[in-house]
Amino acid sequence: MPLPSLIKFVVNCTMDAVLGPGATDPPLPTPEVEVAHREQIESLTKGLASANQQRDLLKEKYDAARQRHRTTEQRLGAMEREQQEMSLVLEKREGELRNVGRELQLAQQGMERMREAERRQLNVIAEERRKTELFRSERDDAVALLNTRTAELRAAQVFLMKTDGFSDADVRRMVENINAEIFQTAALISDDFAADSKVISHSFVTQNAYERVSPNMKPMVDALRSSSDPDLLLQISLQGCMSLFAKELMDCWMLASSRDGSLLKGVHNQMVDEETQAVSGRWRSLTRQHIKHHFDRDVNTAAAITPSLIPRITDILLLAGASVGDCDKVTQVFGARLENVTSLILAFRKVIGEDIISCEYEPILGPSGSQFNAEIMEDTFSGGPGLLPGNEPRGILCTTELGLRRWQRVEGRGGKGEWERSTLLKSKVATDGLLEELEHDAKKQTRAR
Repeated sequence: MPLPSLIKFVVNCTMDAVLGPGATDPPLPTPEVEVAHREQIESLTKGLASANQQRDLLKEKYDAARQRHRTTEQRLGAMEREQQEMSLVLEKREGELRNVGRELQLAQQGMERMREAERRQLNVIAEERRKTELFRSERDDAVALLNTRTAELRAAQVFLMKTDGFSDADVRRMVENINAEIFQTAALISDDFAADSKVISHSFVTQNAYERVSPNMKPMVDALRSSSDPDLLLQISLQGCMSLFAKELMDCWMLASSRDGSLLKGVHNQMVDEETQAVSGRWRSLTRQHIKHHFDRDVNTAAAITPSLIPRITDILLLAGASVGDCDKVTQVFGARLENVTSLILAFRKVIGEDIISCEYEPILGPSGSQFNAEIMEDTFSGGPGLLPGNEPRGILCTTELGLRRWQRVEGRGGKGEWERSTLLKSKVATDGLLEELEHDAKKQTRAR
């Protein structure tokens, strides 16, 4: 109801209450009545305003409730639709699950069949593996036996093999190279020493040198000390000294000075007499190789062995009149040359000791003080037969060049056969005939003066 109508309605009701129903001309109100009416009207107006406010508030709540209801209904509808969709999806998933269950059942059945087949296959594999292990064991036994037989055959082949990598000409050439190097080195040292003044000394140092050299070269060093012009004899003495050193180095079984190889040499000589050449030669080769690698490892070089040659050179120089100071420069001036000599000797020693099996090679040296042997020697200076007028052999001063002899067993009906000896290269020696020639030349020069 609009507010003016409501006010009019309230006024009419008030008048009816005061004047009575049907009154048309109200009496004039008194001041008290007017005040009361006015207060009543104000009270009604306030109540009406409060009622309007409550009405508006209720209307707002009603509208909010309707809006919430509408929203709830929308949500409920959406949830119902979603539930329907989920029901459809669930039904679809249940159908798929039933299908998967059937497929799983079929797969399990197939798996069982496969497991059964796998068990059968494993049994077959186990049986095959057992057979394979048996075959492998038999094969390993056969391979081991084959390796054993192969090793035995190789060992037998090594001992029975008679083909060498060096010919007689190769070995002879090596000896000739050693002789040439010794000759050139001795000539260089002699020439260098001849340029200095010399006085034969009989000092304590010289006497010690004589005692060291004389056991192996006494006739030569006696001639060297007594000669008035020892230049030629000095070179010959140096050649003899180095040739003797070479012979000792070639023949020795163990290079280390602290070890004695006489036992091995004796065993080898015994084997040479009682075994075939293939056996004794191979034993010699293997023994030399193992000695080199296990005992002579630190001394099996020219640099390690040359220092043992130099004192022999200096002893000869001292006996020829050199001073101790002159001898001290031998290593500095001729060390490389002497090391080259030693290197050639070691190479030859390896060839005849380790590389050659089919025969035995022996370097020939005429011992100082022994008699001349024309079968294995040549007189370096006279060129003759090395005989005295009564056909007696001359005495040897020293060896100037090494010779070479080969020993080879010629098999016969007896089994081992006989040794065949051949001289491939005669050793060259200086005989006492040289001293006679030098003395004769000295007398001629004296008469010429």
